[in-house]
Amino acid sequence: MPTSEERPEADKKRDTMDTATARHIMKKTAENVPPAHPALFARIEESIEGPSPVSNARQTPSVSPVQALLNTVRDYLRRPQLAWGIVAVQAIVLCLFIASAPIKNTYHTLSANRTNIEAQAGPIFYVIFHKNARLREIEQLLTRTNGTIINGPGKRGIYTIRFHPTPSATVKKLLTTLNNSSLITFIERAY
Repeated sequence: MPTSEERPEADKKRDTMDTATARHIMKKTAENVPPAHPALFARIEESIEGPSPVSNARQTPSVSPVQALLNTVRDYLRRPQLAWGIVAVQAIVLCLFIASAPIKNTYHTLSANRTNIEAQAGPIFYVIFHKNARLREIEQLLTRTNGTIINGPGKRGIYTIRFHPTPSATVKKLLTTLNNSSLITFIERAY
């Protein structure tokens, strides 16, 4: 890059004119702007003073012991290695819970604790109760008809009900009674 002495005379004159023009514009602008208030300069000087002494920089604000403990725990938990360690421990504990959980292949019916499934065999019916039927009403119906739930409800809400042994004429009467009940939406004899 050529120095100012090597540049042509026209370029020097143009730079001088540009500088002179800029000075003239700055002078005119400065005349129109009122000077700043001394308080403004004082505030600026306060904000740009040198750093405070080292003794003041090391002093921390007063913190309660509980807050200090929480800050310490938070700082430890921010470490990625510790956080991943906690995740790994939780995963191991979860796997141990799942592995040690008892697997039950049994089901419980509404009458599981009250019936003798091995009782003398009587007629068996598949029944679907009305969705608004209450347990107390179902129990009353079963007591009236000497019936016992031996299985259910299945996936579609089907119960298997066994009744005490009765003659075939009484079975038809029983079926009519159950069909007329407002608690039952479907009933069919199981063969």
